[in-house]
Amino acid sequence: MVNIYDLNTNKIEPIIFEILKTFETSVNKKVVLIKPNLLGAYDPEHGATTHPEVVKHIYQQLKMLGANPIGGDSPGGTVTDFEFAASISGLKQACEENFVSLTREVTEVNLPANKKIPSIFISQLYKNAPFIINVPKMKTHTLTTITGAIKNLYGIIPGSLKLRLHSEASSIKEFSSLLVDIYQIRPPDINIMEAITAMEGDGPAHGSIRKTNLILYSTNAIELDAIAAYMMGINPRNVHHLRIANQRGLGEINPEKIKVIGNLFRIPSFKPPSTYKTFLERALNRFANIIALTPNINTKICTKCGDCIKNCPKNAINMKEYPLINRADCISCFVCAEYCPLGAIYLPKSIKGEFNARIKRRLRLK
Repeated sequence: MVNIYDLNTNKIEPIIFEILKTFETSVNKKVVLIKPNLLGAYDPEHGATTHPEVVKHIYQQLKMLGANPIGGDSPGGTVTDFEFAASISGLKQACEENFVSLTREVTEVNLPANKKIPSIFISQLYKNAPFIINVPKMKTHTLTTITGAIKNLYGIIPGSLKLRLHSEASSIKEFSSLLVDIYQIRPPDINIMEAITAMEGDGPAHGSIRKTNLILYSTNAIELDAIAAYMMGINPRNVHHLRIANQRGLGEINPEKIKVIGNLFRIPSFKPPSTYKTFLERALNRFANIIALTPNINTKICTKCGDCIKNCPKNAINMKEYPLINRADCISCFVCAEYCPLGAIYLPKSIKGEFNARIKRRLRLK
């Protein structure tokens, strides 16, 4: 079951109260971990992180219910100043300064279903938390199509290990399976998706912002993500990790079979990521590894900061006159685009665009 709340007719505080009041006995006198999406040092208006207003009300309501709440996340890539990112996002203040790096202490866990990656290190705080509230942001994602409740749990992995896992699980199928493996370690108790704004286009960091004024809630992360995808105009079955989770019996992804309370609708003209419209999504699966999109560099706004080089899990980027991506080594994970602070790395809009971009890159190499 998924609840959809309209913030045009409701306020955040009573919505959060309605959600949490049924869990009073479950959270009373217990440590409750609030896990928002802290992608990096972005202010709330950028739309890349969970809006602190929602987290603030969750934190305050938990205290009223007798819980001991704590907020936390682990930004990806080479983000080194956690305190700065937490402050800029407003999440630290939303949790009354009680916001910590989830990966300050880690523990190793086995992944029985993953033959390629038998074990990983995750947040010890997350693994041992008596009660977990997952608070993702409604966004698109160039690699995984959407970033929601399931993808948000990638934040329990240490930042440097995130890059290595991108390299080891280099195909979209492998990476999506890994996301579901991580989710199964310790599924959140409840999931509250913040969609005061939603990010469309080439998210999760530099897409366009839509004012949506919604909050979605479910105890099942798979069903929540499926409804969110549907509202963004994306077929949930075309989201690899949702399809895998459904195949494992973890939740329904057909919107017609999910009980929805509230107004289920499609957000008008919502733009999916460029990758969703490419040949990769339309063609037969056997062609998926033949054609892959390579990000391009917008030299007009690139400052040559080198973050793309530091964050590339395959060391496929070198600094020439500007960053240059080696097509042979690129695995199309789009991590470089995700962590470019200015959004100077972008995806071609079509196969024709990719072909033209490759010709330009060859000319630059000569």
